[in-house]
Amino acid sequence: KGIMTVYEGEHFFHNPTFPFHIDRYVIGRNQHIPSHTHDFVEFVFVVSGCADHEMSGHQYQLQPGDVFVIEPDIYHSYTASAEEDTIVYNVLFDPRLLRVELESLLQFPAFVQFFYLRPFLRRNASFVPYQSLKLEEKQTIESHLHVMHDEYKAMRDGFQLLIRTRWIE
Repeated sequence: KGIMTVYEGEHFFHNPTFPFHIDRYVIGRNQHIPSHTHDFVEFVFVVSGCADHEMSGHQYQLQPGDVFVIEPDIYHSYTASAEEDTIVYNVLFDPRLLRVELESLLQFPAFVQFFYLRPFLRRNASFVPYQSLKLEEKQTIESHLHVMHDEYKAMRDGFQLLIRTRWIE
């Protein structure tokens, strides 16, 4: 087993007081992204296409509308389809970014059920299953991610507050 890549948040987060990065990433046909891990949380939303994703010894076929969370220190890799590009939104962040806000949501039982709240609040890494969204959920999340991505790229005054608000929503 060769040397594995470990990505560090400081290379993605432009501002240490706002540990957040978002990208709309294209995994090209037949592209292989070798096994790697990171010291931040990665949230992935599949916009279109399909690719194989290996994580914690499990293989998954990515489908449009899939969302999943990869916690720090979890190794994973991607192998793209030969037929088409796969487009994903990648949101990278330090879990402390929203800890106060998310902890306040725990008083509402409905929020505790959400699969993506647990990894943000947990301090230890563990396997998180995929979630496939219904059409309406997919459209809502894609809309939020689109706005967050535009705000992040433009970095206009107040962009951090707008991104935080959308991310909580």
